[in-house]
Amino acid sequence: MSKEVKEFFSTYSDFVTKVTSEPSLDLEALKESLQDIKKKFTSKISKILTAALGLGSESGEFVEIVKKMFLQGKPLLKKTYFNEKRVR
Repeated sequence: MSKEVKEFFSTYSDFVTKVTSEPSLDLEALKESLQDIKKKFTSKISKILTAALGLGSESGEFVEIVKKMFLQGKPLLKKTYFNEKRVR
């Protein structure tokens, strides 16, 4: 790997670390954050987290179908639609 590439990745890594929250970087900080949230809300926070991750994943699959149709010229065939929406 060239010196320029190494410097780029080092600089980028430093940037990402600076803009990333502590709970995203450190497991203990994440645990504390989850405990704080748990104290403030009566809802089950594990279900909220699961729902958010699930919605993000499912919407990503839908976006993939739209991308293939509009940007890659793929037809929306019944078989294609079924394959894209089925539970894997």
